Amino acid sequence: MLKEILDPRFKGKYPLKGASKCLALALRCVSNKPKDRPSSEEVLQSLEHIYAHHK
Repeated sequence: MLKEILDPRFKGKYPLKGASKCLALALRCVSNKPKDRPSSEEVLQSLEHIYAHHK
């Protein structure tokens, strides 16, 4: 399902596991409950971690 919502211009040239982690983070960012949303610092750290492990 993830492949269906990602921009087709990427042509599958991305790590699927990393994309999945980014999607999970994005879903947390738009949570209806503000207390469930990550801080900006947590978002940055998460993205840096994802990048470091999937580049």
